[in-house]
Amino acid sequence: MIEKNTFKPFVGILTSMNTNNRIDGNKALFQKIQQTLLTQRGASFLFTPSSFKENEIDGIFYLPQKKKWVKISCPYPNLVYNRIPNRKDEETPITKQVVRTLQDREIPLFNSHFFHKHDIYQILKRNNKLLPHLPKTILGNQWQTFLHFLSTYKKVYAKPTKQAKGTGIFLLTYVSEEKVIYQAIDSTPFLMNIAHAWEMLQVDEYILQEAITCNTINNRRYDLRILVHYLKGAFVISGIGVRLGKEDSITTHVLHGGEVISNSIIPIHQETIQFLATTCGSLLQQAYGAIYEFSLDIGIKGNQYYIFEINSKPMTFDEPSIQEIGLKNLIQVFQEQAVYFHKK
Repeated sequence: MIEKNTFKPFVGILTSMNTNNRIDGNKALFQKIQQTLLTQRGASFLFTPSSFKENEIDGIFYLPQKKKWVKISCPYPNLVYNRIPNRKDEETPITKQVVRTLQDREIPLFNSHFFHKHDIYQILKRNNKLLPHLPKTILGNQWQTFLHFLSTYKKVYAKPTKQAKGTGIFLLTYVSEEKVIYQAIDSTPFLMNIAHAWEMLQVDEYILQEAITCNTINNRRYDLRILVHYLKGAFVISGIGVRLGKEDSITTHVLHGGEVISNSIIPIHQETIQFLATTCGSLLQQAYGAIYEFSLDIGIKGNQYYIFEINSKPMTFDEPSIQEIGLKNLIQVFQEQAVYFHKK
């Protein structure tokens, strides 16, 4: 077994198994975390809820020089970084038991869980200064509320509350009391009976979000991806990425045809971005406790900034500079929190 005091910090990365019974998640990120920690007298290991035992953990340890993962028994870490890649695995009884054990042993866990889109809206709207930056949002679970919302805002996004990266999203455009135009990702818009649209909302839990007409470049809308870390008692911007959607697309996600462009070609108001990151981060910590990393999806209409989504487990950014700074700041979070909880 590895001796815990050999490495400072000693970080456990919580993930899950995929359908092939292999470790799931962003292995490239996990390798970079390990490589960086080892240069700073720290280390990390991967583990799943099923490998969590009463006094030790069956972990997987990356050896950079040999470029391979090895199985090894590990003591409980100084802190746990939650990178379980899907909600289903995160909500299993065994995962919840692991979380309770960590709490009982006062081992810090971040980020504790995926965010629920409607819960996040309810948290953010508590701050009056954020209200101008929030598209109107409701749960799509009441027929009359749905009709009123759609007829009021005319264009409305329907987003599954427990999905990410644009999965399952579609746009409804109000035509009349009986008709809407329906458009999904990579589909041609078509006229639909409004009752049929309502039936689609019953398949899953959806939020309805006012559609903001974002600024464009050559008739292609763009928005921002903001990576944030909590360091030395402040929320720090680790990077600002820009995503340019396809023409007439309803999303800018690269997975669905969006394009990465330089943030130098559009005007970005840094003070506004910092205000949004700090205010959102503070509200999230009040609601959920240890939130040391998140990302913001932000749209711009004219000079007004709108928060579309907040993600608790940011994907790896395509921009190498953001990857580098984000990893550096993440490692610093590990170091700070390990020291803090050791002093407690």
